[in-house]
Amino acid sequence: MRISEQVDKLLDEVQAILLSILVKLGPFFVAMMPALFTAYAIYYTYQQDAGHDLALFFAVVVGLAMETVGIIATHTAIDLYNGKESGAVQAGKFWLMLLLVPVYVVGVAGTVYYSENAFTPLVKSLGVASPFLTCIVYIAVALARDLSRVSQHQERQSQQGRADKQEGKQYKRQLELRKLELEQERLLKEQELSAQVQIEQARVLAQSQHESQHKQPGAEREPAQASIVICPDCGRDDFDTVQGLNAHKRFCPAQKEKVNGNGNH
Repeated sequence: MRISEQVDKLLDEVQAILLSILVKLGPFFVAMMPALFTAYAIYYTYQQDAGHDLALFFAVVVGLAMETVGIIATHTAIDLYNGKESGAVQAGKFWLMLLLVPVYVVGVAGTVYYSENAFTPLVKSLGVASPFLTCIVYIAVALARDLSRVSQHQERQSQQGRADKQEGKQYKRQLELRKLELEQERLLKEQELSAQVQIEQARVLAQSQHESQHKQPGAEREPAQASIVICPDCGRDDFDTVQGLNAHKRFCPAQKEKVNGNGNH
C-alpha cells in the first residue's frame, strides 16, 4: 500500500472519530446556548428589582431548567425518531414529542426577545435564533444516527451474506468430498468383488487341472477294448482290430468244438 493511501485511510479514521464525538456530545453543548441566553435575560431583568443575589439565583435555576429540558427533549426526540424508523417505537410517540419542540423554541426566543435592554440588537438576534439553531443540530444528530443505524444494518447484512456464502462453499466442498468418498467406496467394492471372482476362477481352474492330471487315460475304454480284441471262446487277446477277431473266429478251435458239440446232440 502506498504512503498516500495510508494517509488517506488514517485521515478517514480520524474524521470518523471526530464526527462520532460531535454526534455524541453535540446535543449537550448546543443546548447550553439558549440556556445561557435565557439565564442572562432573567438576571438582567430582575437584578434591579430583586437584587443581584436573587436575580443570579433565578438565572441559574432557569438556565439549568432550560439546559435540562433541552438535553432531555433532544435525546428523547432522537431516540423516538430512531425507534420509529426501526419499527421499535410507535410513530405517534415521536409526533407527540415533536409537537412539544415549538413550545421550547417559542419560550426561549420570546424570553430573549422581550428582555428589553439586556442585549445589543446583534446579540439579541443571535439569542432569538439560538433555539432554532439548536433544533437544526438536533435534527442533524438524529439523521446522523439514522445513517449510522442504516450503515450498521448494511454492514451486518454484508457480513451475513459473506458468512452465508462461505457456509455455502463449505457445504459444497463437504458434498464434493462425500461424493469422492462414496465413489472410492464403490470402486473398492468392485475391486474386492473382481478379486473374489478371479480367486474363484483360479480355484476352479486349478481343481480342474488337478483332476485332469490324476485321471488314468484309457480307463474308460478298457471294457470296450476287451470286448473287441479278446475272443470270447478261447480267450485269445492279441487282436488289434475287429477284423482280426472276426478272421480268428473262422478258425477258432473252441468255436469248432462248440459247433461240433451242438451237431452231435
